[in-house]
Amino acid sequence: MTEFTMDRLRENLEALKMKNTLEILDNYLERAVAENLNIVEVLDHIFSEEAKSKRRRAYEKQIQMSGFPIKKTLDDFSAWCKILCKRNSTKSRRGALKSSQAWG
Repeated sequence: MTEFTMDRLRENLEALKMKNTLEILDNYLERAVAENLNIVEVLDHIFSEEAKSKRRRAYEKQIQMSGFPIKKTLDDFSAWCKILCKRNSTKSRRGALKSSQAWG
């Protein structure tokens, strides 16, 4: 690929605001040539990475705009829920034991 073509490609990526693709392009094209990948595989990888990057940036921006004091994920919630559920089940067993002793 000529330098003129690469420059034009970079300018177009900038105009389209495809920041992630601009960052990974050179390394990925070298790898694609070395591994003899076809053009569809190259485009698929490049656009998949760009889409993933845009989703990640949109998510981060939404979190920032929400004004939440701390960032929580479902994994954080799941761990917290397990701890809470364990505590509640222990309390339930104690309550059941006290009730059975009161009746017995």
